[in-house]
Amino acid sequence: MRAVCIVIPAHNAAATIATTLASLSSEAEVIGQILLVDDASTDDTADVARQAAAQP
Repeated sequence: MRAVCIVIPAHNAAATIATTLASLSSEAEVIGQILLVDDASTDDTADVARQAAAQP
């Protein structure tokens, strides 16, 4: 099976990014990598995404 790369653009998405990332867990066996592109957010988007990525 081939792996896919998911690219997620984000700008001030701290309130929703953890849910977005968690929603991909059911497809983990086909996802090779997830790239989150933080477009100069002024909120905690990057920190929330890092925390979500650290979850098992």
